[in-house]
Amino acid sequence: MVKLSQKLRKHRYRLSADLRFLLRSLLTILLIQQLLRVCLMLAYPSDTLYLPLPVIAEALFYGFRFDLMLSTWICIPMIIACAFPSGLRVRSLWRAWLSFMGLASIITGLVAISFYQIVGAEQGSSFYQWLANGEKLPWLALAQRWESVIWLMVAILFSGLLHELIRASDLSCRNIGRENNWKRLGIFSLLIIVAAVAMRGTIYWGPPLKPEAAQFSSYQHANHLAANSSFSVIRTRMRMPDRDNSPQ
Repeated sequence: MVKLSQKLRKHRYRLSADLRFLLRSLLTILLIQQLLRVCLMLAYPSDTLYLPLPVIAEALFYGFRFDLMLSTWICIPMIIACAFPSGLRVRSLWRAWLSFMGLASIITGLVAISFYQIVGAEQGSSFYQWLANGEKLPWLALAQRWESVIWLMVAILFSGLLHELIRASDLSCRNIGRENNWKRLGIFSLLIIVAAVAMRGTIYWGPPLKPEAAQFSSYQHANHLAANSSFSVIRTRMRMPDRDNSPQ
């Protein structure tokens, strides 16, 4: 029993190591969301260049807020685990969680980009509204494109790279020793407050830059940049049964 206790203690991390691991995880997921937003801008270079610079900056600011909310939601289980000395002990489990959520974010982002390329420009509708009112799921349209297979392979490779980067960055964080549990609980309370502030705001529709001309104007692309594809896919998928059961 003593040997088992010593073995578990050896695999514990100091609070500072847990906080570094949590911060790296949050920044990695946030970086993925930002890269997806850059990909959307590159997919429509003419529309992006047509927008005034202040509008692009405002769209990217709102987009960053959405990405921060999504990244914080993904890291909520890790924040809760920080309250316990051994909560983040199994690093491989949390790396797998981050890799899965990163891969899911990449796939939903590619679905959104594919939608704008196939349907969005023709119908002048937003991704969320087309999902809520359309008869087909956008990933069916995505599956019809050969390049989507290449994108999926890139997403899987990126997910594996993400797993290795977080693992390699955590090799020097292990430190054995006793700590004050009250200090850990105090830091945990502070993390909860910071997470609550980071997750403030609506996650359904997003902040339109110009509501009266959001659909059929140059500001439509700015609204696309300000939205978050993962939130759009998840929220709309949850609303689909209500739409199907609604009276005709």
